[in-house]
Parts: sequence; structure tokens; C-alpha cells
Amino acid sequence: MFSIPKSKKFFSKMSVFKSVLTLIFTVFVSVLYNSCQTMDDLQFDNLALRNQIDSLSQRIISLSEDIIEQQRVTNELSEQVSDNAESITDNSSLLEDAISDVNELEDNISTISEYVGEMIEESGNLSGDLNNLLNQVNELNEILDNVNDNIVNLENNLHGHEDTDNDGTNNNLDTDDDNDGTPDTQDAFPEDPDENTDTDNDGVGDNADNDDDNDGISDQDEQIGGTDPLDSDTDDDGESDLDEQINGTDPLTDNTPGENNDPNLDPNICNDCPQKIPGRDIFVVGTHEDLGAYLFVNGQKTQLNQNAFATNVTVSNGKIYVSGYTYGVGAHYWEIDGQNVTQHDLPGFQGESYSIAIHNNSVYVGGYISHADGMSGAYACYWKDGVKYQSSNYGDHKTYGIAIDSNGNIYQAGFYLNGHHATIPAYWRNGVMANLAGSQIDGEAYSVIIADNGKKIYGGEVTTATNFMSHTYSTYWLNNGNNRQKSNFGNVNQGWQFGYQSETGGIAYDGNALYQSGHTVDFDGQYPTYWRNKVKYLLQGASVNGTQYDQGKCTGIKIIDGKKVIVGMLTGDYLLNANGDPYDFGDGPELNNDTGYACLWIDGTPHVLDTDGKWEMGGIFIR
Repeated sequence: MFSIPKSKKFFSKMSVFKSVLTLIFTVFVSVLYNSCQTMDDLQFDNLALRNQIDSLSQRIISLSEDIIEQQRVTNELSEQVSDNAESITDNSSLLEDAISDVNELEDNISTISEYVGEMIEESGNLSGDLNNLLNQVNELNEILDNVNDNIVNLENNLHGHEDTDNDGTNNNLDTDDDNDGTPDTQDAFPEDPDENTDTDNDGVGDNADNDDDNDGISDQDEQIGGTDPLDSDTDDDGESDLDEQINGTDPLTDNTPGENNDPNLDPNICNDCPQKIPGRDIFVVGTHEDLGAYLFVNGQKTQLNQNAFATNVTVSNGKIYVSGYTYGVGAHYWEIDGQNVTQHDLPGFQGESYSIAIHNNSVYVGGYISHADGMSGAYACYWKDGVKYQSSNYGDHKTYGIAIDSNGNIYQAGFYLNGHHATIPAYWRNGVMANLAGSQIDGEAYSVIIADNGKKIYGGEVTTATNFMSHTYSTYWLNNGNNRQKSNFGNVNQGWQFGYQSETGGIAYDGNALYQSGHTVDFDGQYPTYWRNKVKYLLQGASVNGTQYDQGKCTGIKIIDGKKVIVGMLTGDYLLNANGDPYDFGDGPELNNDTGYACLWIDGTPHVLDTDGKWEMGGIFIR
């Protein structure tokens, strides 16, 4: 058997041991290297993880802070909710108290309502009592009026049974009480045999008056100088005789022939020109029986419509406006601009317009329309810029005059027919009707004006019965219609009086006195008349075509520059039949008192505008 030596075994063992050690070392180094590599990776991963943890920690911290803040807010809200709950509890208590108070108030209101109902019932009874009392007062006033009228009539009757001229005929039967040859109807002093005329209407007869025309020049001096002592403006040029003496002009020569303030209007063509007020133009309207509606400007005529009536006139911004209507057709107004005449037809069934006014460049026309259902009667109405506004009252109502105040309120004068078929004077404010004072008396209101103080004044007439005879008085209403004033009746032989106003033109106020135009009627006819503060004055007549005409009526009046300017007609022609003969109704020929000769009175002096006696005149305007 082969054996290895001991030393060699040893070295062999050492070699194996070295190999083993080498292997172990190699493995250890390898493991160590791998371990180190793994540790590096772990450290890197750990670092990344730590960063994530740090980030998460920050987020957790931030969320924790948010949670803490939310918790704080929640706590505050909880406190507020708690406070609100307490407030709600308190308010609930207050609400319960309020509900209780409301219930109590409702009970009180119910009680009050019962008291109010009782008071209303009692006030209704009181209103009835007041109405009865007012009616009694009105009746008493009427009784007093009748008593006064009876007193006046008694005085007149007593006076009427006197015999002023001792001719054996009592005054009530005597047509010339002073026997001076002038009929009482034409005598300014019917009981003074020494006087019959008062040219200047100063209350002193011409025989005793040393200045009959009141021009400041004595009658003796005028006779010496050749001027007319009965005419303050002998040459009719608009300047008085005295002014012409002072100015050094000839009082016998017309210094301003054809004077006219409107360059668009032709000169005057009338022989007796009404232009007697320096610096003024006179506008009047009228209707010719055959030729229809006309406008007169300083005596010059312009035809408006052959088939229509012209009722009133006004001027604004250089244009002339005329109201009127065509009978059975409808209402109109005419706008005259220079030589151009435009007719504006107004809506409404068979309307008639009687007044016209301009306010804030709008055209207002007053009048009425007929019932379109075929019933008799009319509606009061007005037109503004062609649009119709009618009264809501159904029945027979008519308006004539119209006026507009500074605030644009519209006032109209008229009347209505009551259940007893009596005409009751009334006025309308913005289309709403109200009675004028003394409404239980028959009457009509024709005109309305607005004074400088804003008060409305209405003019018209009323009729009362005395001793089985009706008397019609020229009447006006003051204080917005609450104060009725009847004009003085005058002597019995002066007849009845009618305040015929030509609708809007028949009343004027100069700040001191109130004037009305109209006419006085007796058994012989009618006479042109005006009233100043209820005192009656008859106007003188004029000669036309060689015939004297003293009868007539006035339809409009204006006071300008201290002068009275009145428009109307002189009447007295006989009514003719188809054969040209006067109508005879058994008591003699019938006089035509409806139409006549167009006339203008200036301070009582008549000026005939046209010598064709077929005119019915209307209103007047002066600028």
C-alpha cells in the first residue's frame, strides 16, 4: 500500500485548507460585495421612503391644522347655533305675544268697525238732515227773493200809479212819463222833462252837462272849434279831440286812415270804421242768414263757410281762431293764418261749438253734442286739439263758455234739464258737472272768465215767478259759482231782461266793475242793454239806410283801455213772407228780433258794420 508522508499530508491539508479559505474568502467577498451593493440600494430606497414620509408628515400636519381650524369654526358655529336657538326661542315668545296683540287688535277693529258703521248710518241721517236744511235755506232765500221782488214790484206799482207829468195817465200806462216827446224806452231820464239824453253816460243829462262827450273840451269850445260836442273823437282816428289839440294835430282830419296792427290783414273798408282805440285790433264774428259764417277784423269781412254759424273768436301767436258749427252736421273751428282759412271738423254727432280758447298752444273748443241714439237731449263736451271729451252725465246738458286756468284746468258754463224739465244753471270742471248757486231756479249760464286772483266768474240769466208773471234777470255768479247776483230789474215799463251772453262774450271784469251784455224786452220789442255792477243801461240806436233803429241785442262785451266795446245787432225790420209782405199774426206785423244790422258800440256810440240787416252776431276779441 502506498502511503503519503506525514509532511506531505500536512502540506496537502494546508493546501486544502488554503483552498477552502480561499473559497470561503471569495464567497465572503462576494457576499460582502453583494451585501454592500444591497445596503447601498436599501439606503437609497430608505432615503426616498424617508422623503415620502417627510412629505406625508407635512401633509398630515397641514391636514391636522385644517382639521383643528374646521374644529374651531365648527365650535364657533355651534356657539352661534346655540345663540340663535336662544334667539329663536326668545323670538318665538315675542311672536306669540305679537299674535296675541294682533288678535286683540282685530277684536278692537271689529268693535271700531261697528262704531264706524253706526256713525256712517248716523252721518247718513245727518246728511239727509243737512240736505233738508239746505233745501229749506234755499227755499227761504227764494222766499226772501220773492219778498224783495214783491217789494220792488210794489214800489214800482206805486210809482207806476203816479202821474209824473200830470197828464191824467199814470206812469204804468204812460209811454212818456215826463211828456217831453221822447218815449220812455228811449229816454235816459224818463221822468225829467228837461233831459232825455246822456251821451257820455256820466249820469248828467246833455242839457245840464257842459261836456256832453266827456273829452275834456267844453261843448261851447267844441262848437267854436268846429268839433262835435257829442263825439270825443270827431274824426274817428283813434285820438280824442283833446289829445289832438295837445299834440297839435287836426281833430277834424283822420290822421291814421285804415290803421291796422296786423300786416297780414287788409286795411279797413267800412265807412264808419270801428278802429277807434289806438294800437288795438277789434275782432268780431257773426252769421249772415244767406252767406253763413263771417269774421270781421276792424270792419273788414271774411267769409268762413256759407252753410255754417260763427259763434266766438280768439287770437294767439298771430293766428285767428273762430268757433262754430253747421246745423245738423257737426261742430267746427276755423284757423286763419294771414289769407289762409282752414276749417277743422270736430268729432261728435251733430255737435255745436260756442267758445274757443288757446292754452299752451293747444286749441280748446266748448260746446255740446247730440245723443246719437235718437233720444232728445245733448251731452256737454269740449274738444282739445280736435279730440272730444264729453261729460259722463247722461241727459240733456249743454255748455257754452270755456276758460282755462294757469294750471290747465278746464271750466265751462252751461245748464242741464232736471227731472221737472227745468233748466238748471251749472258749471263743469274738467268735465265734471256741479250746480251754480240757486240751482233750484230756472236759468242758464253762458259764459265764464277767470279773474286775476284765479276766481271763476260765471254769467247768464235766471227766471223767477212773481205775481203770476215770470221775470228773467241778467245774473252772474262770483266766488267760483257760490255767490249769485241778480242785476237790478229797473222800472216796470222797462220790461223783462235777458242776460243773453253770446255764450262766452257776454261778461267782462276790469278789476273794479263787472259788466254784462244782453237785451231788455217789453211788449214792443227788445233793446240793446249792458249792466255795470248790476245797474242796467240801454244803448242808443242808429240810423241805417235812412231809417232809425233803436231795438236790438248785445252778444259780447270787452273792457279795454277804459273803453266799453260791445258787439250786437240793431233790429226792427218786419218779418217778410214769400211775397215780401210782413207777417201778420193777428196783433199786427211781427218784427224780426233775431237778426239785424251788425253793430259795434264803443263807449255807447253805435257803429254799423254792415248795412244788410240779416246778421246774428257772436263774440268779440280785442288785442
